[in-house]
Amino acid sequence: MKKLTVGIFLFAGSVFSSCTVTEVVRARPEAPVGVAARPVPPGPHFVWIEDYWVWNPRIRAYTWHAGYWAAPRPGFLWVRGHWAARPEGWRWVPGHWRPV
Repeated sequence: MKKLTVGIFLFAGSVFSSCTVTEVVRARPEAPVGVAARPVPPGPHFVWIEDYWVWNPRIRAYTWHAGYWAAPRPGFLWVRGHWAARPEGWRWVPGHWRPV
């Protein structure tokens, strides 16, 4: 049980750190060609989370994450991720839930 708990902790930490760490790149990457169409929502009021880039520290590069439907969060609005210009290049700002 202890090994399972440690494994879950390490996995959660790696997921959290990969979502919060960003790197500056010289050229802003474009979306891959042939991105799949948006599927039918699983229920009313679900929010579509657009495809987005995630920094992968293992390969030191951004990787593409397909879009998905998320359950609504009462009192919050989804803010899409976007590329922000920096003096040294571009940085991906991940999407997030913002209180309304």
